Amino acid sequence: MVDSLEAAASELTLAWDPNPEADLAGYRIFFGLESGKYTSHVDVGNKTSYTFLTIAPGKKYYFAVKAYNAANQESGYSSEIGYQPTPSEKNIGVTLVWDPNTEADLAGYRIFFGLESGKYTSHVDVGNKTSYTFLTIAPGKKYYFAAKAYNAANEESDYSAELNHQFANNDGP
Repeated sequence: MVDSLEAAASELTLAWDPNPEADLAGYRIFFGLESGKYTSHVDVGNKTSYTFLTIAPGKKYYFAVKAYNAANQESGYSSEIGYQPTPSEKNIGVTLVWDPNTEADLAGYRIFFGLESGKYTSHVDVGNKTSYTFLTIAPGKKYYFAAKAYNAANEESDYSAELNHQFANNDGP
Protein backbone atom coordinates (compact mmCIF):
# COMPACT_ATOMS: atom_id res chain seq x y z
CA MET A 1 0.00 0.00 0.00
CA VAL A 2 2.53 2.70 1.08
CA ASP A 3 6.21 2.93 2.33
CA SER A 4 8.59 5.69 3.61
CA LEU A 5 9.71 9.30 2.92
CA GLU A 6 11.54 12.42 4.03
CA ALA A 7 11.91 15.64 2.10
CA ALA A 8 14.01 18.75 2.33
CA ALA A 9 12.79 19.91 -1.08
CA SER A 10 14.66 17.02 -2.70
CA GLU A 11 15.24 14.24 -0.12
CA LEU A 12 13.33 11.04 0.48
CA THR A 13 14.00 8.46 3.19
CA LEU A 14 12.50 5.00 2.87
CA ALA A 15 12.27 2.75 5.94
CA TRP A 16 10.93 -0.79 6.39
CA ASP A 17 10.65 -3.57 8.96
CA PRO A 18 13.57 -6.02 9.02
CA ASN A 19 13.23 -9.40 7.34
CA PRO A 20 13.41 -12.04 10.13
CA GLU A 21 15.03 -14.79 8.04
CA ALA A 22 18.36 -16.03 9.43
CA ASP A 23 20.14 -16.02 6.05
CA LEU A 24 19.28 -12.39 5.22
CA ALA A 25 22.16 -10.64 3.45
CA GLY A 26 20.56 -7.30 2.58
CA TYR A 27 17.94 -5.25 0.76
CA ARG A 28 17.53 -3.65 -2.65
CA ILE A 29 15.27 -0.67 -3.31
CA PHE A 30 13.73 -0.67 -6.78
CA PHE A 31 12.28 2.55 -8.20
CA GLY A 32 10.94 4.23 -11.31
CA LEU A 33 8.46 6.76 -12.64
CA GLU A 34 5.73 4.19 -13.45
CA SER A 35 3.87 1.97 -11.03
CA GLY A 36 5.27 -1.58 -11.15
CA LYS A 37 7.98 -0.62 -13.69
CA TYR A 38 11.22 -0.12 -11.82
CA THR A 39 14.04 1.16 -14.00
CA SER A 40 16.69 1.43 -11.29
CA HIS A 41 17.67 -0.08 -7.98
CA VAL A 42 20.10 0.53 -5.16
CA ASP A 43 21.60 -2.14 -2.91
CA VAL A 44 21.54 -0.77 0.65
CA GLY A 45 23.13 -3.78 2.33
CA ASN A 46 21.66 -4.86 5.65
CA LYS A 47 20.17 -1.43 6.53
CA THR A 48 16.41 -0.94 7.01
CA SER A 49 16.34 2.64 5.73
CA TYR A 50 17.88 4.65 2.93
CA THR A 51 17.85 8.34 1.96
CA PHE A 52 17.63 9.43 -1.67
CA LEU A 53 19.22 12.87 -1.90
CA THR A 54 17.91 14.05 -5.28
CA ILE A 55 14.18 13.69 -5.78
CA ALA A 56 12.78 16.13 -8.33
CA PRO A 57 9.62 17.99 -7.27
CA GLY A 58 6.65 17.55 -9.58
CA LYS A 59 7.44 13.94 -10.55
CA LYS A 60 5.80 10.90 -9.00
CA TYR A 61 8.20 8.14 -8.00
CA TYR A 62 7.37 4.52 -7.18
CA PHE A 63 9.42 2.38 -4.78
CA ALA A 64 9.48 -1.25 -3.64
CA VAL A 65 11.98 -3.23 -1.56
CA LYS A 66 13.27 -6.79 -1.93
CA ALA A 67 15.28 -8.73 0.64
CA TYR A 68 18.02 -11.07 -0.54
CA ASN A 69 20.04 -13.85 1.05
CA ALA A 70 23.71 -14.90 0.89
CA ALA A 71 22.95 -16.94 -2.27
CA ASN A 72 21.58 -13.72 -3.84
CA GLN A 73 18.03 -15.11 -3.95
CA GLU A 74 15.51 -12.28 -3.73
CA SER A 75 12.14 -12.13 -2.00
CA GLY A 76 9.11 -10.77 -3.80
CA TYR A 77 8.57 -7.02 -3.89
CA SER A 78 7.27 -5.26 -0.80
CA SER A 79 4.13 -3.18 -1.10
CA GLU A 80 4.75 -0.34 -3.50
CA ILE A 81 4.88 3.27 -2.36
CA GLY A 82 4.28 6.25 -4.58
CA TYR A 83 5.73 9.59 -3.60
CA GLN A 84 5.41 12.98 -5.26
CA PRO A 85 7.37 15.83 -3.65
CA THR A 86 5.48 19.07 -3.27
CA PRO A 87 6.86 21.56 -5.82
CA SER A 88 7.78 24.16 -3.23
CA GLU A 89 11.13 25.63 -2.31
CA LYS A 90 9.95 26.00 1.27
CA ASN A 91 8.81 22.37 1.44
CA ILE A 92 5.57 23.34 3.17
CA GLY A 93 3.80 20.07 2.53
CA VAL A 94 4.00 16.49 1.40
CA THR A 95 1.65 14.44 -0.73
CA LEU A 96 1.35 10.73 0.06
CA VAL A 97 0.23 8.52 -2.84
CA TRP A 98 -0.55 4.80 -2.82
CA ASP A 99 -1.92 2.06 -5.04
CA PRO A 100 -5.59 1.24 -4.53
CA ASN A 101 -6.52 -1.79 -2.43
CA THR A 102 -8.32 -4.22 -4.75
CA GLU A 103 -10.43 -6.01 -2.13
CA ALA A 104 -14.16 -5.88 -2.93
CA ASP A 105 -15.15 -4.76 0.58
CA LEU A 106 -12.77 -1.78 0.73
CA ALA A 107 -14.40 1.20 2.46
CA GLY A 108 -11.44 3.57 2.66
CA TYR A 109 -8.02 4.47 4.01
CA ARG A 110 -6.67 6.07 7.16
CA ILE A 111 -3.33 7.87 7.34
CA PHE A 112 -1.73 7.66 10.79
CA PHE A 113 1.01 10.07 11.86
CA GLY A 114 3.14 11.12 14.81
CA LEU A 115 6.52 12.47 15.88
CA GLU A 116 8.11 9.06 16.60
CA SER A 117 8.66 6.11 14.32
CA GLY A 118 5.92 3.52 14.89
CA LYS A 119 4.10 5.72 17.44
CA TYR A 120 1.18 7.40 15.70
CA THR A 121 -0.77 9.89 17.80
CA SER A 122 -3.25 11.07 15.17
CA HIS A 123 -4.93 9.93 12.00
CA VAL A 124 -7.02 11.25 9.16
CA ASP A 125 -9.67 9.25 7.32
CA VAL A 126 -9.26 10.04 3.61
CA GLY A 127 -12.14 7.87 2.38
CA ASN A 128 -11.50 6.16 -0.96
CA LYS A 129 -8.88 8.65 -2.16
CA THR A 130 -5.47 7.20 -3.05
CA SER A 131 -3.52 10.35 -2.20
CA TYR A 132 -3.53 12.93 0.53
CA THR A 133 -1.59 16.17 1.02
CA PHE A 134 -0.42 17.23 4.44
CA LEU A 135 0.48 20.90 4.63
CA THR A 136 2.99 21.83 7.29
CA ILE A 137 1.80 20.21 10.50
CA ALA A 138 4.53 21.74 12.67
CA PRO A 139 7.36 23.68 11.04
CA GLY A 140 10.79 22.17 11.68
CA LYS A 141 9.41 18.82 12.91
CA LYS A 142 9.84 15.37 11.38
CA TYR A 143 6.62 13.36 11.15
CA TYR A 144 6.16 9.63 10.53
CA PHE A 145 3.27 8.33 8.41
CA ALA A 146 1.67 4.95 7.72
CA ALA A 147 -1.59 3.96 6.06
CA LYS A 148 -4.23 1.33 6.73
CA ALA A 149 -7.08 0.21 4.51
CA TYR A 150 -10.40 -0.59 6.17
CA ASN A 151 -13.61 -2.35 5.13
CA ALA A 152 -17.31 -1.69 5.73
CA ALA A 153 -17.10 -3.57 9.06
CA ASN A 154 -14.31 -1.13 10.08
CA GLU A 155 -11.71 -3.93 10.09
CA GLU A 156 -8.29 -2.49 9.34
CA SER A 157 -5.35 -3.90 7.42
CA ASP A 158 -1.86 -3.93 8.92
CA TYR A 159 0.09 -0.68 8.70
CA SER A 160 1.78 0.04 5.40
CA ALA A 161 5.50 0.65 5.37
CA GLU A 162 6.32 3.85 7.20
CA LEU A 163 7.12 7.22 5.62
CA ASN A 164 8.75 10.17 7.31
CA HIS A 165 8.87 13.83 6.30
CA GLN A 166 10.85 16.74 7.72
CA PHE A 167 8.68 19.85 7.50
CA ALA A 168 10.64 23.03 6.75
CA ASN A 169 10.90 25.95 9.11
CA ASN A 170 8.73 28.67 7.60
CA ASP A 171 10.34 31.52 9.47
CA GLY A 172 12.29 33.04 6.59
CA PRO A 173 11.72 34.53 3.16
